[in-house]
Amino acid sequence: MHTEERIINTDELRRKSEKIRESQTDTEVGLLRRRTKTDLFFLSDTILGFDRLHKPDGTPTDLHGHFCNWMNATKADRFRMILLPRGNLKTTINTIADGIQIILPDDSGNQPFPRNLGPNARILLAHEVENTSAENLSAITNKIFGEEFLVALFPELIPGKHLRVNRTNLELPRSKAWPEATFTVMGRGAAGQGKHFDVMKINDIVGLNAMQSETDYKGAKLWVQDLKGMYTSMTDTHVDYEGVRYRRDDIYAFIKEMHKDRLKTYTRSIYERNEKNEKVLIWPESTSWEDIREMQETNPALFNAQYMNNPIETEGEFSQEWERYFSWINDRHFELSAIQLNGEIKKLDTRDLDIVILLDPATVGFSGIVVTGTDKWGITYILQVVQEKLKTEELIAKCFALVAKWNPRAFVFEKVLFSALYENVFKREMRIRGAHFRMIPVTTRQKSKEDRVRMLRPWFANGKLWFGPDQKDSIVDQYRNFPYGSDYHALDALAMGPEVWRASGEGRQSEQVDEAMKKFKESRNFSSSYGEIKYA
Repeated sequence: MHTEERIINTDELRRKSEKIRESQTDTEVGLLRRRTKTDLFFLSDTILGFDRLHKPDGTPTDLHGHFCNWMNATKADRFRMILLPRGNLKTTINTIADGIQIILPDDSGNQPFPRNLGPNARILLAHEVENTSAENLSAITNKIFGEEFLVALFPELIPGKHLRVNRTNLELPRSKAWPEATFTVMGRGAAGQGKHFDVMKINDIVGLNAMQSETDYKGAKLWVQDLKGMYTSMTDTHVDYEGVRYRRDDIYAFIKEMHKDRLKTYTRSIYERNEKNEKVLIWPESTSWEDIREMQETNPALFNAQYMNNPIETEGEFSQEWERYFSWINDRHFELSAIQLNGEIKKLDTRDLDIVILLDPATVGFSGIVVTGTDKWGITYILQVVQEKLKTEELIAKCFALVAKWNPRAFVFEKVLFSALYENVFKREMRIRGAHFRMIPVTTRQKSKEDRVRMLRPWFANGKLWFGPDQKDSIVDQYRNFPYGSDYHALDALAMGPEVWRASGEGRQSEQVDEAMKKFKESRNFSSSYGEIKYA
């Protein structure tokens, strides 16, 4: 362990920061302090001077503005995972800037734990290699004691005339006498007995060796599990995992399974598709298509893992070239727009679509519910996706709420399981609620779950199935990863669609025929097989 000390002259730092502060009123300083504490992009870009985060006109890049907003929105969540391509400044924002923001004083008193602790927080910086964690700590130290704008707003962070720090610890002035420093560095595999942390920033837990060494991979899994022994509290400590993918069953897949529903995940590929189904770079200011092609040709497997964050993309059965997306015209989700390949914009009212609800229920684990609408040209739009663990009463409530929202032509369910467990319950609820809708059972036809989903291939390949704009973390992810893993309940529900989908005009005509047949039958006198004769 490297513990060599460095000495920082804080007198010069104070003089520079005081000159900056002289130009601000106390009210202005208070407002800027609160914004710095709560606005991660403002802190990163304006205060800490990470100037690659904005465009030439000064506005945030699409990637980093979006990422900072996500970080702000999830700051109360205990477990987060950030998977961004190499070189996209995830460590700059998540480890360095967010680490600094956590230890800033909370003037308003309304920040969630651990951001309400200020300098009393105990933060672990961990990496596969200790030296890399030490470099992150050095960057944090340089920003805290090298950015006059930060010190001008928070002079209480600076101790006496000289500050002594080393490569593995940084302690700021605080009111709690903890054995742990404000920031502590650790390499993966290092023993942490007796140490406890409020926040853990876990970066790049494994490297290339993890793809090649099963022993190394198992060691990484055990170390991640042992992190719980360093929590200050099993109900409070926050953990941010950060990295890139290496293989299908890598450490990040393990972390997802370990934390399950409690883990909030931010995943981006180096390029994605927009609403026109065009490939667009997430950070065009720093990446070119020439770079992309070169990386793809040099090592396709590594490119898919580390830059697409999808190590199984080339192995999946559904092509990303088949993906089509519509967008919502307004927040009410009544109107959508679908941009055609020729650039024409088709606008549709969902109330004119043939709408069905597809349910794949589960007694244990996740149920999948998909709402689709088919237009008069036979194109089906995935309007809403639900994949949740639902108890019986929760499943019923969710389904009836979806029926009320979408007014479907039919409610479709897998016959064997649903009929045995839910059908009578649903019919009873219809009577109680006075809400009746058509229920259509479908059978598996003795096909496996995978084979049922494979039947969707021609629908996607021919551009007949379109995803919604907010579905990339649910059914789109299942689509891209199929058939690997078992987490594609929504896709399985969607696979019931081909049996019941019909163009919207056909749907209305069918209902008219049904109504005409009903009236026709009611008019017959079945005792004589003739129409009933009425006498004057």
